[in-house]
Amino acid sequence: MFRTQELPRIPGTKIKNRFLYSSTGFEALDSLLGGDGAPSCSVILIDEPGGGINSGYSKAFQRYFLAEGVIHNHSVFVADFESEGLLENLPDLAETAPATSLLENLPDLAETAPATSREDRLGKGSLNPEEDMKIAWRYSTVPKMESTIGGNKSKFDLNKKIPSERIDKCDIRFIQDSYDYNFLWSTLHTVLTEDQFSNDTGKVTENPQPKKFLRVLLPNLNQAYWGEYKLLKQLLIRLKVFSRHANVLIMVTVDSSLMEKEEFDGLLNYADAVFRLERMSEEEREIFLPEKVHGRFIVLKLPNITSIAPHKPELLDLTFNMDRHSFYIKILHLPPALGPEKNQNTPKLTGCQTFQNEF
Repeated sequence: MFRTQELPRIPGTKIKNRFLYSSTGFEALDSLLGGDGAPSCSVILIDEPGGGINSGYSKAFQRYFLAEGVIHNHSVFVADFESEGLLENLPDLAETAPATSLLENLPDLAETAPATSREDRLGKGSLNPEEDMKIAWRYSTVPKMESTIGGNKSKFDLNKKIPSERIDKCDIRFIQDSYDYNFLWSTLHTVLTEDQFSNDTGKVTENPQPKKFLRVLLPNLNQAYWGEYKLLKQLLIRLKVFSRHANVLIMVTVDSSLMEKEEFDGLLNYADAVFRLERMSEEEREIFLPEKVHGRFIVLKLPNITSIAPHKPELLDLTFNMDRHSFYIKILHLPPALGPEKNQNTPKLTGCQTFQNEF
């Protein structure tokens, strides 16, 4: 899928590989997708087996996703009977440290340790001072390993709320009265084909509108009240086709425990990125003490819309945990599982470059 027309400049997006990219609102997820978020027209599926309708884990992804749209004034479409409650609890931007003047941050003299004799040092258990110095020098240049994907500092604070006045200024649409796949698609089709969301910049219209970005959230999409599985399958096929012609990012959440394995495997073909939040039992969590681990984060599929091969993360053995302020995705195994030390200045490779290096 190659585009030659000039792309619009829309707040909250960036241009890469002749595609618009937009953040999911969650730095860890953006990092797994390649670092710049997801390409426009992506369908992202979040699976939480046994999570239920009111699960807090997948709900955090939904809140991040919508909050990113609100702060950039994107149009938002939500299909959920709790749409209004979800919008009332969108996380606000995390507080940043206030700017300080240069004179307030002048460094002081470093404290020096009192001088000791060689005999004193040997008397403290150091039988080979030269070997100690070699070990100290060797580890002084080793960078500290960061186990949290995307960093410890989150863009949004789940314990803060975006003011309702700011939400009211956004173009927000939602379905609450009818839960039917056919009705949902009819409504979505009307929205996706609006000229303001079209990515066909060469199309001539009588009254051209400024281009906007659309975020579509479809939570709990395989619950029984929506209808039969075959209609869900048809909906996702249509979404994938029509989203290719719009500046849109779509997030879908499902509960695979309500489906047969063959049915869920079928959904993998109709989503561009698929992630699973697999909860751990209390006994399994005790294995990771003192680390706080709530479950495993499994990457099932990554998008390859803009290249022949998807982005390849360095590690896929991941866990997740959540507190009042943020959701974290962490590497399960630290060195030596990380392998040999890599140069920090090594540029990131695209999916195609990674694919080429395999040969």
